[in-house]
Amino acid sequence: MKELDATSPEELDLLNKWLGPQSKKQASSLRVANVHDETRGLEKIWERLDERYGAPESVAASLKERLDRFPKIKNNEYDKLYELADLLSEIDSVKQNERYKLVLAYFDASYGVNEIVTKLPYFHAD
Repeated sequence: MKELDATSPEELDLLNKWLGPQSKKQASSLRVANVHDETRGLEKIWERLDERYGAPESVAASLKERLDRFPKIKNNEYDKLYELADLLSEIDSVKQNERYKLVLAYFDASYGVNEIVTKLPYFHAD
């Protein structure tokens, strides 16, 4: 939000627009509770979102679920290779954060690597 140079009310409006149904409900409740101090309300909303959705276990479960749902790539699906590469880049990027490093170490172990390899087309998996 700093890049946008948004004021607290603008940031609150953006959050309200882009949050999912559950998180939007919580954000609205916290916004109303802090109606006279929008900066404090914004801080409370970010704390709640981080507490609820930024916990290392939640982030790891979400990334693992996305990898589990990713289909096995067929030999001619080159665009899917890029999609898988993007997902793996996201996992690697999150893994660089000390907060998530330990819980995402699973992807560095043979079990995690094998799970990724099973998604590759046969000519890449060998």
